[in-house]
Amino acid sequence: MKMNKLLIFFVCLAINAGCSKQTPQNLLDDAEKSLESDDFRTAEIKLKNLVKDNPDSLEGRKLLANVYLQSGQYANARKELEFILSKEKNNNKVIELLYRVLYFQEDYEGIIEKSETLPDASNALITQIYVYRSIAFSALENPIKAKRALEQAEIFADAADYTSFGKAYLLSEQGAYANAQILLEDLLSTNANFYEARLLQGQLYAKEGDYENAVKSFEQFNKDQPSNNKGKLLLADSYTKIAQFEQANPLINQILSSFPNHHYTNILKGIVLFNEDKFESTIRHMDIALISEPDDVIAKLYAGVAAYNLGKNEQAFEYLLPVSKSVAATHPVNKILSDIKINLGYTSDALKDMGNYSFIDDKDKQLLFKLSADLVNKGMTDEAKGLLKKIKVNNLNDAGSLAKIGILKLSLDDASGISDLEKSLSIDDETITRFALIEGYINTDQLSLAKGQVDDWLLKSPDNLQALNTAATVYLKLGDLKKVEEIHAKALSLDSLNLYSINFYTKKAIEKKNFDRAIELQKKLAKSTKATGTTLFNYFLLEKEQGEIESALSLYRKKIKESPENFEYITSYAQALLSEGKSQELIDTFELVKSRRHAPDKFWQLWAEAFLINGDELQALGVYQDWRNTTPTNIKPWLFPVMLFDKTGKFDKALRETEKALIRFPTSTQFQLLRAHYLILNKQIKESQRAVELLSEESKNTPEYKSIIGHIAYAKGDFPSAIKALTDYYNTSYSSRTASIIYSANVNNNTPGQGVKFLEEHLEIRPDDATIRLTLASIFSKFDVTKSIMHYRVLANSEPNNFIILNNLSWQLIKQERFKEALEYGERAFAIAPESATVLDTYGYALLKSGNVEQAAVILNKAFEIAPDNEQILKHLNEANTAKSAG
Repeated sequence: MKMNKLLIFFVCLAINAGCSKQTPQNLLDDAEKSLESDDFRTAEIKLKNLVKDNPDSLEGRKLLANVYLQSGQYANARKELEFILSKEKNNNKVIELLYRVLYFQEDYEGIIEKSETLPDASNALITQIYVYRSIAFSALENPIKAKRALEQAEIFADAADYTSFGKAYLLSEQGAYANAQILLEDLLSTNANFYEARLLQGQLYAKEGDYENAVKSFEQFNKDQPSNNKGKLLLADSYTKIAQFEQANPLINQILSSFPNHHYTNILKGIVLFNEDKFESTIRHMDIALISEPDDVIAKLYAGVAAYNLGKNEQAFEYLLPVSKSVAATHPVNKILSDIKINLGYTSDALKDMGNYSFIDDKDKQLLFKLSADLVNKGMTDEAKGLLKKIKVNNLNDAGSLAKIGILKLSLDDASGISDLEKSLSIDDETITRFALIEGYINTDQLSLAKGQVDDWLLKSPDNLQALNTAATVYLKLGDLKKVEEIHAKALSLDSLNLYSINFYTKKAIEKKNFDRAIELQKKLAKSTKATGTTLFNYFLLEKEQGEIESALSLYRKKIKESPENFEYITSYAQALLSEGKSQELIDTFELVKSRRHAPDKFWQLWAEAFLINGDELQALGVYQDWRNTTPTNIKPWLFPVMLFDKTGKFDKALRETEKALIRFPTSTQFQLLRAHYLILNKQIKESQRAVELLSEESKNTPEYKSIIGHIAYAKGDFPSAIKALTDYYNTSYSSRTASIIYSANVNNNTPGQGVKFLEEHLEIRPDDATIRLTLASIFSKFDVTKSIMHYRVLANSEPNNFIILNNLSWQLIKQERFKEALEYGERAFAIAPESATVLDTYGYALLKSGNVEQAAVILNKAFEIAPDNEQILKHLNEANTAKSAG
């Protein structure tokens, strides 16, 4: 070991002896050689070493400053030049370089201040200084002094290049771009290394919209000045203008690495990402840009359209509404906004927009068709028919329009839509048109015509899966099961994973109780590359039906491991876990998700729901807050806490959350309406009325407005008006709470019968509404025991462990002297709540009426011990004791 160490020592000694340190002159010579071959990086390293070891080497510093200047490192160049001038005050070359640095740094005040005192210098340098002084005054919007400084430069006129540059600059400021370009072209033809002129030339091309030539100028400038961020930004901007996004992106990234919050660079990055269809990232960069300039229309435009493309309509609406006010009514932004209004349900407002459009443009037509469909879905058939008339007026007779008209008519139960579809198909044999026509034939019981269409379709496209699937539907309607089997066999031969066929055979297997075959089919689909969240969930449900969920859950975990950012798999898995009561497992799974930036809304909703199931409201609110931070312009994470507090009856907190949301979304119709609503629920009626008065006309066209007006009328005792307004709202929502208030308003209006009838009609629409059913059961217990029992039975079946329902049902059965049934339900209630005095009383009395006097006395005595002041319990106990004594 010692010999090895000694050997190493001598080797090192030999190396050091052979590598003597370079002299300052050696370093200077080497640096100059590197510069001759344009190797600025090597030259910079050698000169830095020279200056470090010889800080007073002015020659070294001068050369280093020149390297810094040529590579665009202006701050470093300025530091070196100012050091040299502190030693050599009248070094003309250094003074010239310093003015160039100040120009590139856009330190116009510095140029003016320094040029107040002229050095003892050559005419050429004085000319240059006056030119820079002229440019500085022009940049600071002092044209008179700029002109005077240029005139002084011309007096010396030894540096013609600089005077030409100064003139070109002033001409450009006056808008005389052509004349300025002539001067710059002449100048650069004789002095290609005049970087300032090259930069100005590119800027002038850009101002004229000639981005092809601007790119050429900026590319040359960027080559000469590779560290100049202004040059990079201008080149990147020009690249984006001519859609050369791949070339722009590296430059933008370089700038953002040093200045991550730079306003315009973030806009350029957003534009590049937008054109790559990376809309989430587009929004993120536009949001950064909007921090420094909140009213930037370009940033809001791109962010809004990106959000629209992602289907985030609330977010898109917030971005684009301010933009729409600065453009013409027919601008594409307003058309997008109209579409968003339709998506958000602002139907009346969207209907007004239709007056601005010609319906000659295809996009206008699409809006009209979409709004018509929305009107149909909302039952606004008269308005939909009005739009159809507008279509006729504008003679939209192309195949696509005819197809959409036909579909709309059929949705309005207007069979003439079939004629439009037939005409459309005769013009252009489109798959979607043929499919709609076949559906129209099926829905109007014209199965022979439907058969004719699918047969023709299969004749033309025998291997078309959609044609085969549609044909299977038609032949199934015709009852030709043999043909259906034949079609599905053909479809599966073309695609063994054809969803329609697999689902057909799955259903058939279930009907035959062949669950193993059904599971086998769905598992095959779930394991394939075609698997979706829905197919995985369907497989899970089948396994669950057979009590074997682990296989399905294991497949979920495998799929997620293979695709850890597939949120469709993740959210589907979450729904499966929740259906099994595995809320903590869901939470653990979601916490392992590394990147949540692109998580869909459902991801956050399910995560919060899992915490709520666990009874952890605070953690759920934390999830909503993280959701807000991740997608700051998404309205939903602000809405869910409001809904949470509404559901738990914490209306004061719901109001507080609504008011917080309005700070973030001050123009949100939804939150304005919610605020008015919660003011009512918090008994702040006057404040609610003021809030209603401030609502926009758009808000007053919404169903929620009717609800608020109804609540205010109720609070003021105007029950007829309350019933009318609340019923209008109810017809759009079928809300349980609204139904209860309408019943209460009827009671206060001395029309309780109408209130009861309303609740019964509500149950026909929503038979699963336990709250209203319980209300009716309680109401009927006073005057119609049979109906009361009917409702309590339904409730007992859906909530078998609810001892209150079981107890009440038992009591109603006692009233009808159906003691055997009463005892059964009373016993079940007692098993769940053996310490409830009311349950003990009912159970004991059922025992008594069923002849079990001894046990009745024991149970009723226990009830009396718990509630000694309850007169009914005492009465029942006395009755039991009397029966016991008599026995």
